[in-house]
Amino acid sequence: MDPGPWLQATDHQRARAAKRLRAVERFDELVLAGLARRRAEFVASREANVSRSALAGWRKRARGQVGPGRLAALLDAPGRGRKRRQWKELGADELWTLWC
Repeated sequence: MDPGPWLQATDHQRARAAKRLRAVERFDELVLAGLARRRAEFVASREANVSRSALAGWRKRARGQVGPGRLAALLDAPGRGRKRRQWKELGADELWTLWC
Protein backbone atom coordinates (compact mmCIF):
# COMPACT_ATOMS: atom_id res chain seq x y z
CA MET A 1 0.00 0.00 0.00
CA ASP A 2 1.10 3.54 -0.71
CA PRO A 3 2.66 5.08 2.44
CA GLY A 4 1.38 8.52 1.41
CA PRO A 5 -1.89 8.40 3.37
CA TRP A 6 -0.04 7.37 6.53
CA LEU A 7 2.42 10.23 6.19
CA GLN A 8 -0.38 12.73 5.58
CA ALA A 9 -2.53 11.51 8.49
CA THR A 10 -2.82 13.50 11.69
CA ASP A 11 -1.83 12.07 15.06
CA HIS A 12 -5.50 11.63 15.93
CA GLN A 13 -6.15 9.64 12.75
CA ARG A 14 -3.11 7.47 13.40
CA ALA A 15 -4.28 6.78 16.96
CA ARG A 16 -7.73 5.76 15.68
CA ALA A 17 -6.13 3.43 13.12
CA ALA A 18 -3.94 1.89 15.84
CA LYS A 19 -7.02 1.28 18.01
CA ARG A 20 -8.75 -0.41 15.08
CA LEU A 21 -5.71 -2.56 14.39
CA ARG A 22 -5.60 -3.68 18.04
CA ALA A 23 -9.24 -4.78 17.77
CA VAL A 24 -8.58 -6.69 14.54
CA GLU A 25 -5.49 -8.35 16.01
CA ARG A 26 -7.43 -9.26 19.16
CA PHE A 27 -10.02 -10.98 16.97
CA ASP A 28 -7.25 -12.90 15.20
CA GLU A 29 -5.75 -13.95 18.56
CA LEU A 30 -9.08 -15.25 19.81
CA VAL A 31 -9.70 -17.25 16.64
CA LEU A 32 -6.20 -18.76 16.83
CA ALA A 33 -6.87 -19.66 20.47
CA GLY A 34 -9.79 -21.79 19.29
CA LEU A 35 -12.76 -19.51 19.91
CA ALA A 36 -15.55 -19.68 17.33
CA ARG A 37 -15.36 -16.79 14.87
CA ARG A 38 -18.71 -15.37 15.89
CA ARG A 39 -17.84 -15.48 19.58
CA ALA A 40 -14.40 -13.99 18.88
CA GLU A 41 -16.04 -11.16 16.97
CA PHE A 42 -18.39 -10.52 19.89
CA VAL A 43 -15.59 -10.51 22.48
CA ALA A 44 -13.18 -8.38 20.43
CA SER A 45 -15.87 -5.82 19.59
CA ARG A 46 -16.91 -5.58 23.25
CA GLU A 47 -13.31 -5.07 24.38
CA ALA A 48 -12.83 -2.32 21.78
CA ASN A 49 -16.22 -0.82 22.66
CA VAL A 50 -17.45 -0.87 19.04
CA SER A 51 -20.18 -2.67 17.15
CA ARG A 52 -19.60 -6.06 15.58
CA SER A 53 -20.30 -4.59 12.14
CA ALA A 54 -17.61 -1.93 12.64
CA LEU A 55 -15.11 -4.63 13.56
CA ALA A 56 -16.16 -6.68 10.53
CA GLY A 57 -15.59 -3.65 8.30
CA TRP A 58 -12.13 -3.10 9.76
CA ARG A 59 -11.28 -6.77 9.25
CA LYS A 60 -12.38 -6.49 5.63
CA ARG A 61 -10.23 -3.38 5.06
CA ALA A 62 -7.19 -4.99 6.70
CA ARG A 63 -7.57 -8.32 4.88
CA GLY A 64 -4.64 -9.05 2.60
CA GLN A 65 -2.52 -6.23 4.00
CA VAL A 66 0.80 -6.94 5.68
CA GLY A 67 2.84 -4.90 8.15
CA PRO A 68 2.50 -1.11 7.91
CA GLY A 69 0.05 -1.45 5.04
CA ARG A 70 -2.43 -3.03 7.42
CA LEU A 71 -2.29 0.01 9.68
CA ALA A 72 -2.57 2.42 6.75
CA ALA A 73 -5.64 0.54 5.46
CA LEU A 74 -7.43 1.33 8.72
CA LEU A 75 -7.04 5.10 8.45
CA ASP A 76 -10.17 7.21 8.18
CA ALA A 77 -11.41 7.79 4.66
CA PRO A 78 -10.37 11.12 3.09
CA GLY A 79 -12.85 13.91 3.64
CA ARG A 80 -13.75 12.96 7.19
CA GLY A 81 -13.59 15.48 9.96
CA ARG A 82 -14.88 18.42 7.96
CA LYS A 83 -15.56 21.58 9.87
CA ARG A 84 -19.16 21.98 10.92
CA ARG A 85 -20.82 25.32 11.37
CA GLN A 86 -21.01 26.34 14.99
CA TRP A 87 -24.51 27.58 15.76
CA LYS A 88 -23.37 29.30 18.93
CA GLU A 89 -21.21 31.66 16.89
CA LEU A 90 -24.12 32.90 14.79
CA GLY A 91 -26.01 35.96 15.84
CA ALA A 92 -29.77 36.08 16.38
CA ASP A 93 -30.34 37.75 12.98
CA GLU A 94 -28.38 35.07 11.12
CA LEU A 95 -30.26 32.31 12.92
CA TRP A 96 -33.57 33.94 12.09
CA THR A 97 -32.72 34.13 8.38
CA LEU A 98 -31.70 30.49 8.39
CA TRP A 99 -34.93 29.51 10.14
CA CYS A 100 -37.21 31.37 7.72
